Amino acid sequence: MSKSEKTILVVEDNAELRNLIMLKLSREGYGVQGTGKAPEARAKLLNQKYSLVLLDLRLQHGSGESIIEWLRADKQAPNHHTPILVMSGHLDNELIGRFANQINGALLKPVEGEELIHRVKALIGE
Repeated sequence: MSKSEKTILVVEDNAELRNLIMLKLSREGYGVQGTGKAPEARAKLLNQKYSLVLLDLRLQHGSGESIIEWLRADKQAPNHHTPILVMSGHLDNELIGRFANQINGALLKPVEGEELIHRVKALIGE
């Protein structure tokens, strides 16, 4: 599967940061969609299969934590096994420990572009 066939969902409530991340990923050749609202993220995750979910923990109208729990609980969901890379300005050991077996990594914001691309490639390849 080529990069252009791999679609990443960016769930980030800061529109400027979301747009920067989406631009960086699209320049790398990935398909990209984005939202800043938890309900819209859930709808997208129910209606399309993604290669990766980049997920902020603090969102409009919900939380990234609730999305993780919801997605991993529904074994029939199209994205039940999709890798999740958490992005947050407030990562701590308790949080990472609580979700360690449900996520595939975490990035501390502000996210460096090269680190983001490196982590994406490690999770879903080129």
